[in-house]
Amino acid sequence: MWRRSSKTTASSGRRASTGSTTTCRRCRRETPAGPPTSRRVTYHITTADAHVARMAKPCLPYRKEPPAWRDMARIISLGAFRARLRTRAIPVVWLETYRRFWGESLDRLTDYLDTLSKERKMSDKKDLNIDAPAGEKFMVLTRTFNAPRSLVWKALSQPEHIIRWWGPHGHANKILHFDWRVGGSWRIQSSMADGMVIVFHGDYREIEPEWKTVQTFAVEGMYDGAYSVESLTLEEVDGKTLYKVVSELPDVAARDGMLQSGMEVGVVEGFERLDAILEEFKAGDR
Repeated sequence: MWRRSSKTTASSGRRASTGSTTTCRRCRRETPAGPPTSRRVTYHITTADAHVARMAKPCLPYRKEPPAWRDMARIISLGAFRARLRTRAIPVVWLETYRRFWGESLDRLTDYLDTLSKERKMSDKKDLNIDAPAGEKFMVLTRTFNAPRSLVWKALSQPEHIIRWWGPHGHANKILHFDWRVGGSWRIQSSMADGMVIVFHGDYREIEPEWKTVQTFAVEGMYDGAYSVESLTLEEVDGKTLYKVVSELPDVAARDGMLQSGMEVGVVEGFERLDAILEEFKAGDR
């Protein structure tokens, strides 16, 4: 494969290499003398100004040579190509076009994701509405459930069901105390995924089966012992139930603080869990 320039010495009669050049039978180039494969690879990839495939082709050894040499040829060829590419100046106009293209594309992607997020929130909320009149210390929450009032009342009044829908997804709930009667009280412990534990509590002031309850609502260790008074009514229309709660807090600041606490997330996800329970109830009644 390789032809080396040589001459015969007078003393030994052997042909001796001049040590200067060797000719590659593939590309017909003169290269410095040295180990055939490494010399071939090194010479071509450091002098040729061509695509890596063209550079590597004359450098790759014949099949009879060890696989290690073939691997080395490919690796060195690719490395040299990348090194030369880094040294070449890239036109500023091309860079600006590239930047503008991706900048505008990513801006459109951001807008699209925002739109999807808003649509998902609207879908999750369904017809949930929280009305908080300015300057007033109360808020009104309404939501429709696709189930008869008797099933909604069952899910709201029995502790084994309450702990399944209370609060956001991922919260694990435990009933600490539950005395379902006028004058009775309740305490629910809610554990978050990060280990944080919150205890909610209150007492029952009015209970009218399948229609109305009035109870207090407080969070242990928060809001300086302040609590809200929540009046719940259920109204059935065409097999669906309109859930309405009027929450009255001590003052406007407390009401606004409750709204800003992220309560809407807990309400939305808690009602999603309640929807699933109501579907189970309906399936069981069929």
